[in-house]
Amino acid sequence: EDEAAQVEQKRVKGIERNGKKPFAGVMLMRTATADASGPPKPHDLRTLRAQFPTVRPLFTLQVGAWSTFGEKGADYDDMRAAAERYCADLRAKGHEAWFLHDEDSETSIVAVGHFDRRAYDPKSTLFSPEVEELMRKFPANLVNGEPLLIPVDPRNPKGKTKPQPCRLVEVPAV
Repeated sequence: EDEAAQVEQKRVKGIERNGKKPFAGVMLMRTATADASGPPKPHDLRTLRAQFPTVRPLFTLQVGAWSTFGEKGADYDDMRAAAERYCADLRAKGHEAWFLHDEDSETSIVAVGHFDRRAYDPKSTLFSPEVEELMRKFPANLVNGEPLLIPVDPRNPKGKTKPQPCRLVEVPAV
């Protein structure tokens, strides 16, 4: 939306070398958002990564996501606020909760706990007892505050449904 960026894009697209326009397909792209480039708020998932900079991988359990899903009229500021409220509610109940905002996808997640590589065994496909315990406490991954229902049998999408379970996610590098 930045007019100066659009002017620069047009200039770069017009550059010619040897009769060709090597940058004709150049696109504008956000490289950092105010949230991502500014100091993190308390309980921002980036602060968890900062506490454990050498733990690779570092996991957390995603228990909810708020997103506009590209819907016209949906307000991402409202989604961000809802995610932060849910995080605060979970913290008030004694859970180690975190949020992470992704402005490009207009999605905010809320996650609980933190785990190292022992959280999941790829050979046995089993989660650690600590992860299993949290999954029992949070049996559904909320989407915009509601459980997302998925088919019990993926081959029968119109059959019985169940809430999508929470999922283990890697904490991104700062």
